[in-house]
Amino acid sequence: MKALVGGIWGLATLHAGLFVHTVYHYSVKSYSQPMILPDGEWSCYTAVTIGIVICFIIQTYFTRVIFLMTSGRWRVILTAVLMLLLVAEIGFCIYFSYSLFHLWELLKLHECVYTAMVPLYVIRVISDATVSATLCIILYDARGFTMSMRLIKTLIIYSINRFLLTTLVVVAQTAILISKPESIWAMVIECINAQLYVNSFFATLNSRNRLRHIGGPDSSAYISSASRPRVSAVSALQCRRESWVESQRGDDVKFSGENVAGIKIRTETLALSDFSVDQKTAVSHQYAP
Repeated sequence: MKALVGGIWGLATLHAGLFVHTVYHYSVKSYSQPMILPDGEWSCYTAVTIGIVICFIIQTYFTRVIFLMTSGRWRVILTAVLMLLLVAEIGFCIYFSYSLFHLWELLKLHECVYTAMVPLYVIRVISDATVSATLCIILYDARGFTMSMRLIKTLIIYSINRFLLTTLVVVAQTAILISKPESIWAMVIECINAQLYVNSFFATLNSRNRLRHIGGPDSSAYISSASRPRVSAVSALQCRRESWVESQRGDDVKFSGENVAGIKIRTETLALSDFSVDQKTAVSHQYAP
């Protein structure tokens, strides 16, 4: 994972640096040499190629996630479909990069719109939609535990947001290119797509620390304030009952003998952590005063 994150970060940095050079070429250098404006620039075409490779790597990562989260025939079907889409995407990526350097002049780039750019973006959208829909279905089927419902809902929302963030821009760019293939400014949107994929990927990884605390057990939340007066009023007979419970449980569970409140709180926390809902109720009635 560290190698993947480092590789994505390095490619994203190189991608941004190449586009900075492109902006310098067309905004600063062309001021004194206006004849270079119609020509292509190697840094621009290289950056586009790197951006497509970044999107391919991130989609490959989520394909692996789908492979690990599914089982049986669905694992084979979904993995096969996503792998076919990835192979088709890398094929159009190679053809698109070749077309950029082969045509070179900006005014000729419209020739590769329908043959390379539009198919590449359509495949990208289909792949993202398949991954997001599969993740949502898997997470929705995993529901059932009350404490984990909030975590599952949060993961579903993250999956949908990641899909919407990257897809809306690609769909808008594809629609503009289909209606106006000569629009060079629509082609420039590709530099934004790669950075959106990188940001959504890093956001997904960074959210893991927050998600670990959602739905986690919190024993203190189950100790109500109403139980504290009853704990402080426990009689000597109840203390002997707790001692008998300790002797029956053996050495696996140690109870503090300093005060009664500590005994009662430890008993309630253990019951709520180790038993089901029905068993928790039975244990509460058994040891209640």
